[in-house]
Amino acid sequence: MLGATALYLGVRLTLPLFAVLGLVVGRQAAWWFLERYGAARQARVVGGLPDWLENIALAARGGLSLRQCLEVANAVGDGALVEDTRQAMARVRAGQPLREALLELARRYTAPELGVAVRSLIEAEHRGMPVAETAEDQVQLLRELANRHRQRRIDALPFWLSLITILLLLPPVFVVTLLPNVLTFLQVYR
Repeated sequence: MLGATALYLGVRLTLPLFAVLGLVVGRQAAWWFLERYGAARQARVVGGLPDWLENIALAARGGLSLRQCLEVANAVGDGALVEDTRQAMARVRAGQPLREALLELARRYTAPELGVAVRSLIEAEHRGMPVAETAEDQVQLLRELANRHRQRRIDALPFWLSLITILLLLPPVFVVTLLPNVLTFLQVYR
């Protein structure tokens, strides 16, 4: 009787604990998935930024304004950045100033590359500078940054390969080379 009561009370006390634990773990898992999705989307946006800027530069070389260049880039491009720019341009067509819509687009992501590119396009349009040259300079800068990042990752490979070699290959080599000698030593001095 006492054991059944203890079991009943234990189940009654642990069920709320498991419910709270499940709630906390579920909430953290949801945040983790959202953060990963956001980081993946931001990576797609930054990856599509050079192509988007090239489309803007090509349209600007044809003598179009920044707003028209954005419309052309949205028409011929694809990807996460183009989707977000289409939404921004829809707000512009609804009456929001182009500058505000583009700044909201830049604030949507934490990637500094997007913010710098959008602000430089806005300033080029505002100051009467050639948008095409500004966009081409941004494309060149972004490609150089991507190449540097890629080179850093390649430069780190020898370290990781050495570490893998040390951790995975050397222990079996020591076992194969030392074990017979240790066994011989033990047999001789037994």
